[in-house]
Amino acid sequence: MMNKSGFRITLFLASSILAVMGASCQIPESERIPEVLEMIPQSTSISAMETEVSVSVNCDLHWNVELQDPSWGEVEIKTVEDGTGGTFLFKPGANTGEDARENTLILKAGKGELRKTITQGGLGTFFQPRSFQLSGTAEAGISFMAPSSWTATVTDGMDWLKLRSSAGAKGQNVLLLAATDPNENVGSRQGTVSITFGTTRVEIPVTQVQKDVILAGDTTLSFSFEGQDFALQTQYNVDYKVSVSADWIGRSSTKAPLHEAQEHFILQENNGKNPRTAEIRFTSEGQPDASLVVTVTQDGKDPILNQTQPGMYGIEGKDYILGSDGWNQSYRRRTADGNRTYRLMKAQTFSAVTISGMQEGDSDVSFILMENGFTYPELVFQTRLVFTRDGLAWYKASDETFFVIQL
Repeated sequence: MMNKSGFRITLFLASSILAVMGASCQIPESERIPEVLEMIPQSTSISAMETEVSVSVNCDLHWNVELQDPSWGEVEIKTVEDGTGGTFLFKPGANTGEDARENTLILKAGKGELRKTITQGGLGTFFQPRSFQLSGTAEAGISFMAPSSWTATVTDGMDWLKLRSSAGAKGQNVLLLAATDPNENVGSRQGTVSITFGTTRVEIPVTQVQKDVILAGDTTLSFSFEGQDFALQTQYNVDYKVSVSADWIGRSSTKAPLHEAQEHFILQENNGKNPRTAEIRFTSEGQPDASLVVTVTQDGKDPILNQTQPGMYGIEGKDYILGSDGWNQSYRRRTADGNRTYRLMKAQTFSAVTISGMQEGDSDVSFILMENGFTYPELVFQTRLVFTRDGLAWYKASDETFFVIQL
């Protein structure tokens, strides 16, 4: 027969065993997969002078964030809300290089991981155009979207350059500059204008050609793969001839006998996947220094554009194409906020494939397959809108996985 003391000891041991067993069943957070893991940047494409991107996090576990390329930019955690998420800042600093750069935010929580790529433009696209090209004493301008107030000074060429304005506020601006004389010397001359945004100073080259010139508004042109017509605005004070280095660009008119003209050209469609480049040359007999070279680049055609039948291609190695294999019905819808949904249906087996979330730019597209009454787990693809034409849109996740939808 057990006394009361023995009974209490037995209860204590049983409770201890149950407590240990309960603790052993808990999975450490580092081994768990979050039920909610979402990262929402304020923007995924910023200009060269933007130095902060606010990012919201939705997550039911403890989380942290790091940069794929820690050599530039930093992350500053602003708020942490246990069980729901928080906010942080991505601080890339000013991009004083000419070309765009990319860095990827990596959000981690337990066994989960999510990536978002931020693209920061370079100075080559921040200033439009990138440099001042002066002719005579005519005024020239450069436009830019200032992230803050700014000041400008002429740092090279003070004796022949004059700014029309030297400061401005945040927002869209135009900086105007002119030469004080038409440069009747032989050859062009160079100067520099410096613009300061806060603690960042960038330089804008200035070139003034000699008096006898042939000028164009743009000397580098880029086009999509499509065939099209384009025009070049020229300024000149000598007669000139035009020659083209490739047969896929044709000249369609001659210049008028004025001091300002518009040259028209026909660009053939590029059906190859690689980009191509050609030069248009303007030359003047007897004036070898009065010449102009315009570089024309045309993008290659993405091979997915050769698929013109609506459908979902390369989904775990399988294609779902309208009009093929019994997929003979389709449905499409666009909501007020711009999200698109597209569905294919196979009536004889009560099957459907649905993609949703497509937008005008980059989109996270959801794919769901329902077959013979069974709904498979959702798949999510990061896509970009490649092209739209003739009522179709091409969204690309990779070279193998893409979507052709009816608009």
